[in-house]
Amino acid sequence: MGFLDKLRKIDKFWIGIVAGLVIPIVLYLIIQPLKAANYSFMQEEYKQAVLKMLPMLLSRCIFPNALLFFILIWSDFEQAAKGILYSTVGLVGILILIWLVF
Repeated sequence: MGFLDKLRKIDKFWIGIVAGLVIPIVLYLIIQPLKAANYSFMQEEYKQAVLKMLPMLLSRCIFPNALLFFILIWSDFEQAAKGILYSTVGLVGILILIWLVF
């Protein structure tokens, strides 16, 4: 039993969903440019700046999901790729709502 056969056992839909949600959250925490503690003297302006930058940051966090989706498709992990696709579509829907509201 090879390494790829062991990986095929974890080709599950829910693993794709979890990976599709965790990757953008981790990336958002890494690339978040503004820390609230550094801007405590201007709370209102900080909130406005974050609301204007939120769609841009979220879209950059969602992009790696597309890369992972294509890697999984090319490697014949269809169930995990489907989970990534569904979570990405959900996150893009939330991104569009945020963009329309703010």
